[in-house]
Amino acid sequence: MAGLINNWQEAINNAKALTSGWPQWLQQKQAESLGRLDGFAIPNRKMETWRYSDSGKLQNTDVVSSAELDLAELDADLCILIKSQGFEAVGEMPDWLQVTDIHQLAEQEWLPMVAKTHEKEQAMLQLNQALFHAGVALKVKNNEQHADFVIAVVYDLAENAWQFVHNHFEIGDNSQVTINEIHAGGLVNQTAVWSLGRDAQVKKTVWAQFESEATLVSFNQVNLNQNADMKTMNHRFGGTLQHHNQQVEFLAEHAKFAAGSVNKANGNSHIADIVNVFHDKKHNTSEVIHRSIADGQSQIFNNAKAVVAHGADHSEISQDLKNILLSDDAKVFSKPELEVSTDEVVAAHGSTIGALDESSLFYLQSRGIDAKQAKDIMIESFVAEAEVC
Repeated sequence: MAGLINNWQEAINNAKALTSGWPQWLQQKQAESLGRLDGFAIPNRKMETWRYSDSGKLQNTDVVSSAELDLAELDADLCILIKSQGFEAVGEMPDWLQVTDIHQLAEQEWLPMVAKTHEKEQAMLQLNQALFHAGVALKVKNNEQHADFVIAVVYDLAENAWQFVHNHFEIGDNSQVTINEIHAGGLVNQTAVWSLGRDAQVKKTVWAQFESEATLVSFNQVNLNQNADMKTMNHRFGGTLQHHNQQVEFLAEHAKFAAGSVNKANGNSHIADIVNVFHDKKHNTSEVIHRSIADGQSQIFNNAKAVVAHGADHSEISQDLKNILLSDDAKVFSKPELEVSTDEVVAAHGSTIGALDESSLFYLQSRGIDAKQAKDIMIESFVAEAEVC
């Protein structure tokens, strides 16, 4: 791991400078994480989680351009712009919502983050915990029903240096909210803990749509209490490298988690979409739907894994991974997994990889639709299957 630390020494120095005024307890946590990096290996293809991603792209620090964002077009009631230092709120802050800089949390409010699978492969997560210098703590009070109130969290971090962001999203008991995350580009290592209280409901949409060289590595940990319901829809397009990891834990019974993803890779971009769901309690439901399209020389890795513990009866799991190749040089690797240690479970998983159906294309063209439009119609129909919210 010394090699990675040497390669990232400038980022380490920058992070230390940006966090020099933070509380001592938080600086100590980051120092401990930095020390633990010696026990981690540099991401490489021998690792299960990096087997189908070119980790060498992590060293790409070429000039990175970003999408021009017009906040007025985001259709949000409140925009939270996360910058390399602090954040900016655009719009009226309601009294039921609290947003603060991540370093303003008290020590007893800190939510721990631990990878439950392939722990020693999570060097980027550990690096984030050692170097994060930006992020927000967003809290929704109990008993606040605001499903129609849209909060846009915009990562305005398109700089020619690595940016490390850590967020807390804490949704109170019996509360509802909609959160849209928008990534503008850059070199970003982003982590977050999502904590949903009893009977809480969240609809979350993520847009990571890059038309240029951008690298985004993310790790999101979702903790669901009794009757909590989280629906998350991910749109991931292009970029140099996107490597996403979601970890979902059911902390009580009768909770639901649904994740849909649309992954589109072209050129030489690599996208990894990994979801691990841990059914440790009874009567919980998880659904994972991926629709991926690879073109050019791009590469996509889809992995959905559900681990059902002994005694977690009446769990329901569904994994549906479908993929389309648009060129001979594109590659897709698709891996649904079930690890079940109890009897009373309803589980289904499936994966397909193929090309656009030629007979369907011919049928559309026979009805007067040109080849390009027919192809676009089929792709649009294909990705629409992943919509969960």
